Amino acid sequence: MNDPKPSFRASSSRFFVFSALALAACGGSMQPPADSGVTPSDVASNDAAPTDASELDSGLPVDASTEDSAVEDVAVSTDTGVAPADVIVTPPDSATPGTDFAAMGPLATSVVGPLSLDLPTSTGCSGQDCRVNVTITVPTGSAPGRAAPFPVAVVSNGFQVPASQYASYAQRLARWGYVVLRWDIPSEMGGIIPRGLAHRTLGAMLRALPERVAMAPMAPAAMMDTTRVVFAGHSRGGKISALAVSGNSNARAYVGFDPVDALPPGTAPGPDYPSGAAALAMYRGRTVILGAALGNMSMFGMPCAPTASNYQTFFTMSASPSLEVTLAQTGHMQFLDTRASCTTACFFCPAGSTTDAAVREVSQVLLVAASEAGVRGADASAYLSPAGAWLSRQTIAMSRLR
Repeated sequence: MNDPKPSFRASSSRFFVFSALALAACGGSMQPPADSGVTPSDVASNDAAPTDASELDSGLPVDASTEDSAVEDVAVSTDTGVAPADVIVTPPDSATPGTDFAAMGPLATSVVGPLSLDLPTSTGCSGQDCRVNVTITVPTGSAPGRAAPFPVAVVSNGFQVPASQYASYAQRLARWGYVVLRWDIPSEMGGIIPRGLAHRTLGAMLRALPERVAMAPMAPAAMMDTTRVVFAGHSRGGKISALAVSGNSNARAYVGFDPVDALPPGTAPGPDYPSGAAALAMYRGRTVILGAALGNMSMFGMPCAPTASNYQTFFTMSASPSLEVTLAQTGHMQFLDTRASCTTACFFCPAGSTTDAAVREVSQVLLVAASEAGVRGADASAYLSPAGAWLSRQTIAMSRLR
């Protein structure tokens, strides 16, 4: 009889290698977990919270087809090299005092895309790595103080997590009067061994994205004010968003959802992987950083958000005004719309007792409040101050301000 042990060892080895590579989806590293210094309180589950994006966006009709619909792909290969404008245009819209940012916004929305386009090689990408698919969520209708051209927001996904997992974030912001971009890089997706672009290149691509989208056929260019941009991102998306806002005069707000400043597994430090936290230190706009209290917990000894490079490092290096919010009993991947369909990326990141819907609700309200404060100059102190009327009532949230 053949000895089964060699086959078992080989299978185990392949599983371990794949597990380590899959942790790049969370921004994890091979280092062991450490104590984060945060002691979250236990929170009862909120089973009534909606888990579907359509439930979160109730109350107004959607003027276009559903999130899964798509218009004809448009491939553009022109290398524009367009730099962000230095002149700030006086906004045609403004904030309304006393606005309830926890409510759904007053506008309806429609979806354009995904559009397929190429980003300029001046960002550091080349070949198929420059090709991105962009889904655009657009405000429709009108409301007092909110008129086109609308500010732009870019929501960047975690590595190996599709942009479709953040549809409810795009819906929420668009209803408040933002043209919201979500983007995927097809060359990174799929395959037995996950691959990712250098973080410096990703940050430059993200920074160039709003201007490039505005030049694309079928994009709602007339509705986009690319001189007022909000950059938000989850996990690796939070890091590259920090790289994109640093020194960017068009960046009006940064929101990180459990951002991770780690290198991909097996990657040596170098200029292609600069620190996102250090980049954020150079940014002077409105900053909100949300962290998962259980992000440093791990499966197989590999934390998804190692303490040495987790959200707290971003807050420590950020400039005022900056708010840090720790979400109790929350895992690194609980910010997604449908974690059940996340498969491998979510398998390695334990969840806590706080429901995903509750995590999304707090995250999206703070995203709206930070955007409105940074872009339209709204008084959002009730949401962006630890003693604020709204934030102080959130039992899953512990916060500090600088």
